[in-house]
Amino acid sequence: MIVKSYHKIPFGNAAPVRTLIFLLLLTAEFVLLNSCQKFEHATGIDEVGVKDIGIHEAIFYMQLGDVSSSPSIQFGFCWASHSLPTLDDSVYHKGENPQLDVTYDYQTVALTQKSVYYMRAFTIENGTPVFSDEVRFETLTANLATVQTSPVTNTTGTTADCVGSVINDGGSSITSVGFCYNITGNPTNNDSVQYSTSLADEFALKLTGLLPATHYYVRAFAINDAGISYGSVVEFNTNVDVPSVETVSISQVTATKAFFKGRIIHRGGAQLTDSGFCFTTVGVPTLSNSEEIRFSHSGNFEIVGNIGPANTTLYVRAFAQNSAGVGYGATISIKIPAATANVQDGEGNSYRTAKLGEHLWMLQNLKSKKYADGTDIPDVTAYNNDELNVSVMGRLYTWNAAMHQSADTLTQGACPNGWHVPTTSEWNKLVAFYGGWDKAGLFIKDIQNGLWVELDEMSNNLTDFAAPAGGSRQQELGAFGGIGTTCYFWASETSYKDAGMAQAYSSLAWYNEQFTGAFTIKTISMSMRCVQNHP
Repeated sequence: MIVKSYHKIPFGNAAPVRTLIFLLLLTAEFVLLNSCQKFEHATGIDEVGVKDIGIHEAIFYMQLGDVSSSPSIQFGFCWASHSLPTLDDSVYHKGENPQLDVTYDYQTVALTQKSVYYMRAFTIENGTPVFSDEVRFETLTANLATVQTSPVTNTTGTTADCVGSVINDGGSSITSVGFCYNITGNPTNNDSVQYSTSLADEFALKLTGLLPATHYYVRAFAINDAGISYGSVVEFNTNVDVPSVETVSISQVTATKAFFKGRIIHRGGAQLTDSGFCFTTVGVPTLSNSEEIRFSHSGNFEIVGNIGPANTTLYVRAFAQNSAGVGYGATISIKIPAATANVQDGEGNSYRTAKLGEHLWMLQNLKSKKYADGTDIPDVTAYNNDELNVSVMGRLYTWNAAMHQSADTLTQGACPNGWHVPTTSEWNKLVAFYGGWDKAGLFIKDIQNGLWVELDEMSNNLTDFAAPAGGSRQQELGAFGGIGTTCYFWASETSYKDAGMAQAYSSLAWYNEQFTGAFTIKTISMSMRCVQNHP
């Protein structure tokens, strides 16, 4: 739309009547302008209009005719969604001192699609604006884009290559493109979505994180001002893939055993035929060059397994196998401690030892009836006074007997030379080595030969500490109890509140994984373990 507003003023030999009419009109115009705009020289806007109207943009243009002699004339455009826009609305100042018969234009953006706007050109002289007639225009309407989905290629167990094309942008800029997919059909952006970083007419994307051996539906999409449009639905199948496995951790490492934790991230779309851990002392372990701990499992899996040789570096990783092959987790290296020698007590009984965390521990309950100096240990007995129980459970000692009548926190007591009754600190560090109070009870128990009941679910586990369910004897050499369900061990600390109480540690069959510590009466008879002296 073009609005013209100008005055043609003739000069020369005109008839008196025409001259009189001209003077009357000129006088009336001067009075009108002077009363409304309050400036001496009017700046004429000769032509104003709007062209190249789009969805969000339009070009405003103007041409000035009667340019004032004022040195500081400003001019520009103002526009709004209401009639008669002013300088309080959207404004663009083109500049100052316009030239006669020069067309000035400005392209505005950020307009709303399918909306009516009003624009006026203006000049400002001596601080007072003069506006042209308004121009009404309407922005265009955006249409949905036209999108095409190409066939899916290069499928694996978890990925697929997709290609889409924008055939027509619908008259509006494309703001995003990508692919939506699901396993039920007719996917939309409410399903799984992956966006492309390219806004080219043709865009490609590798879908990731798919499930193996699964039938999928996918289609391309594009978004513009009109909304989201979809291409046709394309179907494809992912392949059976090797399992994806994580080697979570290797902990509680001794000279002969370690605690392995792994996780099956996905089975590859087929039934697992094998899983576990493989390890070697040289290079990267595989099922063809290493030893294995095998068991069928899915999800999280953990096991205490035999390892070796001692005093070497071992490389370990989890694995899982299905019909497509073997998947491996990352390799973790662990240092296996040196092998430890057996230690003998005052009677010549021999005990296996192992470094469990920071300290070297005896791996069997103390059996001796004599101190290291050869003197008899008082108040010591076999469970139920039956010597046949000693080979598995060791003997039961009162606290004074275990401490050799000493009250020192660090004392040899009934232990062999170079060894001592464990302190509370040493017990706590053993608990930390075995995963904390809520787990240590599982790992300290002898599952194979320890007489424990209600532990069938852990029958495949092995442990170095190998605590039997040796029970205890009530105070003052009273009744025996707890065989098969409990183990109790002395520590060297006494209660600061009651001289008749000493620290003890215990585990119960019906609380399979828990290990606890508490003060108990010194005259109760309980099992003993010893720790090697250390700096």
